[in-house]
Amino acid sequence: MRVRDIHQENLQFQIAPMIDVIFILILFFMCSAGAVKTEMYLASSLPGTAVASTAVNIPDEQVIQITNAGQVILNDRQFDAAAIRARVLVEKRGRGIVLTDAAQQLAATASQVLRLVEDAELTLEEQRGQAIGELRIAAFPTAARGLLPAVLPRLIDENPDLDVRVIETDPFEAVAAVNRGEAHIAIVHDWHNTPLTLPEELSRVKLGTDPADILVPASHRLAGKESVVAADLVGERWICQPVGSICHEWLIRTMRKAGVEPEVAYSVAEYQTQLAMLARGIGIGLLPRLGRGPLPDGVVAVPLHPTPSRRLYAVWRTATARRPAITVTLAALKSGWTSRDTA
Repeated sequence: MRVRDIHQENLQFQIAPMIDVIFILILFFMCSAGAVKTEMYLASSLPGTAVASTAVNIPDEQVIQITNAGQVILNDRQFDAAAIRARVLVEKRGRGIVLTDAAQQLAATASQVLRLVEDAELTLEEQRGQAIGELRIAAFPTAARGLLPAVLPRLIDENPDLDVRVIETDPFEAVAAVNRGEAHIAIVHDWHNTPLTLPEELSRVKLGTDPADILVPASHRLAGKESVVAADLVGERWICQPVGSICHEWLIRTMRKAGVEPEVAYSVAEYQTQLAMLARGIGIGLLPRLGRGPLPDGVVAVPLHPTPSRRLYAVWRTATARRPAITVTLAALKSGWTSRDTA
């Protein structure tokens, strides 16, 4: 008997079963929706003693039948399968999935609802003549640590009716959160060779630039140099943020431009973890100065020439630009840049 070796198979994610499950769930909720009744119409009583042999009749019994032809019948009522399928939000096309017409209509409706909410917030604040309501700021970690502590106290004190909230997240997700209306302002960054593209519904203003340094263990061969160039970093084992992050993309593009394929041996998202590894003589890294704080013993900063700098921006939905909460927050961010925590 031949034994199948599952390790030789090409296992891939299968979308067809997922679509089947979604269809079944939609079918279940549609069938059960008509069976829901308000509590006041249901006969109910407090629990008490009952004879064990007493038969209990199940109220409002629902009978679902599915014929061999695929027809669905609930209590002798036949459901239109075509109408049910029309409510599916995704469908398989080739090797991927696409939104159905119903899903596209839902997305358009959601966009209209978001604009109505923004208009309502704007109208209310303009009538009051001051910044009020909730203001959600999405910021990447070092901006949340190095910039916001210098901005938030004054922003809150000068606008007591403004409910400021902070969401720490990656720049790509911060932009998406503003575009979806989940955040009102995002603090993001990019590099000269890794620009951040914004949807057309968003606007941005530059807050400043943040230089970065090569960090090496004190015992490293480059620790005593006044500066280094990309060619000096050939053969090094890097500590860098994970694939997909802006910092990772910058490192790959910068080193490839110098004719070198960098070896990212340690994929670490948190800067403090990178510093801890460097202090133990592990790898080299590139860390911006904003929110970096003092370097631990055993770690040396070496300038890279030309100096890499990331650009920081504040991003918001263009439709909300006249909202007082947006204008006062943007002003506070630009003013607070001079008081930021930088190495």
